[in-house]
Amino acid sequence: MAEDSARHDRGRERDGWDKAEIILKPVGGMLTAVAVAVLGFWTSAYLRDREGREATLRERLQTQETNARLYSELTSHREESESALRKDMFKSIIESFLRSGQKATSEQEVLNLELLVYNFHESLNLTKPGRRGSDEEADAHHRGGRGELRRDGEPQDAHFSRA
Repeated sequence: MAEDSARHDRGRERDGWDKAEIILKPVGGMLTAVAVAVLGFWTSAYLRDREGREATLRERLQTQETNARLYSELTSHREESESALRKDMFKSIIESFLRSGQKATSEQEVLNLELLVYNFHESLNLTKPGRRGSDEEADAHHRGGRGELRRDGEPQDAHFSRA
């Protein structure tokens, strides 16, 4: 039976559709192969490009992390060196006050006090005990002791008024 149908197909005349089928079967296979190749090429190019962008992003993040780490280390070393310098300066100034056997001049004492005040004003309170917050007494002292303080803390001579 199969032979009869094959003979029948060979014996009949082929029309345009049969000829198109014969030509388009291999062309269709070829077009399918080309489409798969083009799709593969585009996909691999996309993946390569994406991988390159991710590598660039990783490098950028790594550089930022390295820069942040370096900055924190530099800041830490700077703070350590500033602390060591302040410690050595404080030690030197205090030793100049505590030297036994040598009497410092008043200029040297003032200079040492100024160094202490300028460099360690956050850490030290160099006012006399009991006089803290007494601006009126300090004002009276700077005026040469002219004004006496009343019991309420205000000066008796009212040449100026406090705002």
